[in-house]
Amino acid sequence: MSSLQNIAVAGATGNLGTYIINALLSPTFRPKFGEIIALSRSATSDAAKALIARGVKVVEIDIQNVDSLAEALKGIDVFVDAIVSTPDTTTASSNFIKAAAKSEVKLYIPSEFSFDYQRIDFEHPFWEGKRAIAEEAIKAGLRVARISVSAFLEDSFSSALDTNRFTLSFAPTRSLHLALT
Repeated sequence: MSSLQNIAVAGATGNLGTYIINALLSPTFRPKFGEIIALSRSATSDAAKALIARGVKVVEIDIQNVDSLAEALKGIDVFVDAIVSTPDTTTASSNFIKAAAKSEVKLYIPSEFSFDYQRIDFEHPFWEGKRAIAEEAIKAGLRVARISVSAFLEDSFSSALDTNRFTLSFAPTRSLHLALT
């Protein structure tokens, strides 16, 4: 048995999950983990097949079935929930928490990849949902790692601007370039 930790990523074929999986497969991080498992609604999608070709084990899941989620998380040390956290996905995250606790996952990383909502002094359903999920995970006995990365600019600008008229790109200097067309 490997002494390396096994990691599972829910939403691995989605927007954020793809970045997480790519990072885990990079030469910097790949040697640090045992098995990398992608939890996906479809193990036969093109995105899932691409992950399989790169050595990722893809497990098809039903986010409504806690028992099947718990089975998928057996032997997992670190579980990353990369499904976008919205009031509509709270049930999925709640089911992930129940399954992770049942499977004795050692570390749960909730879908909090955004601002540090704990520092925001106003109520909003988006932040309240994140708070509720983190609290539920802690109450379930899970060890929780919250990751705050700031805003995703493409999401922030898309509600204010016509995304068909602009593109965002980051230069190697780490500066932001916004081009309106």
